[in-house]
Amino acid sequence: RVDSGTCYVSLPAASLALLPEDEGAQRAILWSLAESLYSIESVEELRLLADGEELSFFGSIPVESVAARPKGEAYSIFRERGRRPICVEIKFAPEKQGKTW
Repeated sequence: RVDSGTCYVSLPAASLALLPEDEGAQRAILWSLAESLYSIESVEELRLLADGEELSFFGSIPVESVAARPKGEAYSIFRERGRRPICVEIKFAPEKQGKTW
């Protein structure tokens, strides 16, 4: 849901256990999710929740790293040219748990 510019995303806590162990892969998943949500004009901030409880970390990545809409010249140029961040679908596959992605 989006409330006053803040997008609240509730994930099942069990899905967090399926995150890859690799920090780079966790960061890529988190940033992809954030970029997809920031492609919605009304979203200025993100709050990630697990079963209704606000998360401080997504795996080992601090959630605060994506908590506010990116600002700056590069992001502004990107938006002005009518381009949107890439939207990706992320699926956690139990059979991949503990394996290198």
